[in-house]
Amino acid sequence: MGFRYRCIDCDFDACTNCGGAIPLKEEASIKFKHEGHPQHTLTLQLRSASFRCDACLSKGEDLFYQCDSCNFWMHKTCASLANTIDLPHHPKHPLVLVYSLPDNFYKYRFYCEFCNKIILKNGWLYHCANCRYFAHIKCALNAKQSSIPSDSVGASLVEEQANAFLHFPMSDAFIDPLKLLNLEKVSLDDDGAKEISHWSHDHPMILNVEQPQGNNMSNISCGDPIEVCYGCVRPLSLPYYSCKHGCSFTLHKYCAELPLTLKHQLHPDHSLDLVDTHKHKKSYRCNGCFSGGNTFAYKCETCNFYMDVNCGFLPNIIKHKSHKHPLTQVIDHNNACKACNRGSTGISFACKACNFQLDMFCAIQSPHFLTHRYCKGHEIPLMYPPVEDHPEDFYCDICEKEMHPKRPLYHCNKCKNSFHLHLIEWIILQISMRRAL
Repeated sequence: MGFRYRCIDCDFDACTNCGGAIPLKEEASIKFKHEGHPQHTLTLQLRSASFRCDACLSKGEDLFYQCDSCNFWMHKTCASLANTIDLPHHPKHPLVLVYSLPDNFYKYRFYCEFCNKIILKNGWLYHCANCRYFAHIKCALNAKQSSIPSDSVGASLVEEQANAFLHFPMSDAFIDPLKLLNLEKVSLDDDGAKEISHWSHDHPMILNVEQPQGNNMSNISCGDPIEVCYGCVRPLSLPYYSCKHGCSFTLHKYCAELPLTLKHQLHPDHSLDLVDTHKHKKSYRCNGCFSGGNTFAYKCETCNFYMDVNCGFLPNIIKHKSHKHPLTQVIDHNNACKACNRGSTGISFACKACNFQLDMFCAIQSPHFLTHRYCKGHEIPLMYPPVEDHPEDFYCDICEKEMHPKRPLYHCNKCKNSFHLHLIEWIILQISMRRAL
C-alpha cells in the first residue's frame, strides 16, 4: 500500500493525498488575518489557479488565499514567508520582509539588486534599510537557492574569460591607454633606432633614453609647465624622440611607431588614416571623447569621422566592479550613464543584455581612491551602492546638493565627506597627469 495515515484506536486508514487534505479543509474553514493585508480577512481556496499574486507580483499556479471583501489574491506559499532571510550577496545584515516600500525611500527610484527592475511602492519585498538594499520576493528566494556552492565548470570558464579583460576602476585614472598598451616599449633598453625620419616632422629625430642634465621630470611642482608628446598630448616620458635641430617637437617612442591606418569597431565600414591636423591648420572634434584637438588623429575622409589616438586604442571590452558582466565599447546616445545619469556624447561601455551603460569617465577614468584637501592624511575611496551601514542621506561637499544613494560616489567614512563623481573630474585628471610624469 505504501505510506498512509492510520489511526490505531479506530482502525482508520487514509492515503497520503486524502490524509493531507484533512488539515487543508480545516484551514479553509478559518478566516485568516495577515499583516500584508490587514484590512480584511482571507480564506484559503481548495483549488489551484493560475493568477498574479498580489504579494510577490508573479504569476503561477498554486493554492491561494482570497480576500473576503476585495480582489486580493495571494499564493499560499507567500502567506508563510520568513520574516528575515540571510543572503551571501549581503552578508552583514539580514534582509527583512516588508509589505510595501517604506515611505522614507519614496524620494528616489530603487531597483531590485538581482533583476534590476523597479521596486514598486505597493509591492512586498525583502530589504535592508541600513544599506538601502532591495530585492523582490521571488528574486531574493531564488538567489538564496542558487547560492548553494557548485563545481560548475561553466562558471569557472566565465570567470577565467573575465580575468582576461582590464579591470576597473584602477588605482589611477586611465587616461594613457597607449602607454599601457606599449609597456614593453617603455623599457629604457636601447632597442630603438637612434635616429629616424618621421612623416609628421621636417627634421630628423633622435632617440632619448636618458633625461638631459638638470631636467628632472619627476621633480616638477604644481606651477611648472608639463612637457607633452606631440602625438598623444600626454606627459612626456622616456624613451622618446626629439628634434635633432632643437625644435620643441617630441614624440613618445610608441607614438612615433603608431600604425598609419586603423580598423576600428566603432567605424567598421572604412579604415581610418593617421593624420596630423596641425599641418592642415585644422582642429577637429574626436567622435570618441568629444574633445577638441589639433595634432595626431585617425580620420575617415569619407565620413569626416575623427578619433584621437588615445580613444583609438581604448580596450574594446572591460570588466567593471559595478557590474557582473563584461562591458563592451559603444557609442550610444540613447542611454544615460548608470553612475552619473548624464547622457553620453561619445564612447561608453555597455552591457546590452542588462541595459547597463557607463560613460568613459565613470567607467575607466575614475580611480579607486581620491586625495582631497577636505580629508587630509588619508584617501577617499570610490564606493558603489549599496553603501553599507549608512542609512543617512548623502550630501555633496562641493555643490551641497543631496546625492542619489544608489549611484557611485566618493565617500570618506572617517570624515563623512562625500563628492559627486562629475564635480571632481578635473581634480582627478590633474592628479593623473602629474602622476604620469
